[in-house]
Amino acid sequence: MSIGGVQLPYDKWDFMDKSAKVYGVNLGNLFLLERWMDEDWFTSHAGTDVYDMWNWMKKLGPVESAAALTAHYTDFIAELDLASLIAAGANHVRIPMGYWSWIDIKGNEPFQNNGEVAKLSELLTALYAHGMYATIDLHGMPGSQSTDAACGHAASSPQWFTQENQDRSDQMLENVINFIRTSPVGAVVSSVLVVNEPCGPVGCHNEHRQILRDYYERSYKKLKAASIPMFFHSGFVPGGLHAWTDFVQGKDPKYLIGTDNPYPAAFPPKSNQTQIFKLLCDMVQSYTTLPFPVVLGEWSLGSANHDPSFQYAFYANQAGGYARSAGSTFWSYVVKPTHVKGGIGQSKAGALQWSWKDANAKGIVPSPKNGEKILSFFNTLLDQQC
Repeated sequence: MSIGGVQLPYDKWDFMDKSAKVYGVNLGNLFLLERWMDEDWFTSHAGTDVYDMWNWMKKLGPVESAAALTAHYTDFIAELDLASLIAAGANHVRIPMGYWSWIDIKGNEPFQNNGEVAKLSELLTALYAHGMYATIDLHGMPGSQSTDAACGHAASSPQWFTQENQDRSDQMLENVINFIRTSPVGAVVSSVLVVNEPCGPVGCHNEHRQILRDYYERSYKKLKAASIPMFFHSGFVPGGLHAWTDFVQGKDPKYLIGTDNPYPAAFPPKSNQTQIFKLLCDMVQSYTTLPFPVVLGEWSLGSANHDPSFQYAFYANQAGGYARSAGSTFWSYVVKPTHVKGGIGQSKAGALQWSWKDANAKGIVPSPKNGEKILSFFNTLLDQQC
């Protein structure tokens, strides 16, 4: 049997294989909207006084939002150029999703299920046909896991840590696992990130850290039983992923992968090349000294330095450096510049730093030679910076 010319069975991704490096992009703004990534489209529907998906859905209402999202999903997937990703050596996409796609909505939550899982199936089938893999990223959790609009609702007081929302998150993960196990192309899913950037960016305090740890323990057991590797984020605690070394002890390293979202030059924007590469190299060193594999879930060219030669070197050294552990995925596939005055979107130069599609078209993204192995490609990317 084959799907799109790809023979079954589809090999499972092995995060312990030092010759197999995750390399790809995020599909940010596909299923979970972030205004800054396509501000013109976002505000054309809901106006300039709305800043997150919660309030976007609330303002539009169920009928109008459903129509807009259905068209958006179709357009995004149709425009996704997997061939260009493969030509650049990519083997993965990371797919951010919200809880409303997986479990029932409660109370005053304005979200609704608009067929995202069906569109996910369509996307996974296309990945299968191209021999690529996916990480399902649980990016927006019930109650909001942070104050950032990236989780769907920039709530001033995140409620993800309540018992009710922990129970809902458990159900969400169980539904994701069932989807993967029953999908004819489920083998495409190499991993599941069980919560993106919990407590971000201020960091989990002791009580929330224990709740997060308990959630990780439950999630690990569920995913390992289903033979699906789990990604876990540091929760911005002091020491970062190094603070979680005791958590991984005694567990199967094939099913437990640390993840982080490094932006060494973006927050705040930095321009000094020497300073930027020093920060990057320190990060790379830190990730490679951990006793478990690490995949950097998000990174970009975000900085105050727009020189093309620097951007090429910055991309190459990040991709090569992060591959010294288990690999990485760039944020994001496409980010569009804004024309909204006084908005929160990106200028044309700024969007280029976050948009893989446009950076690739500009020649900023290096590509492997024909037939070049991924490990050899990564080794050639490093320009002795780290």
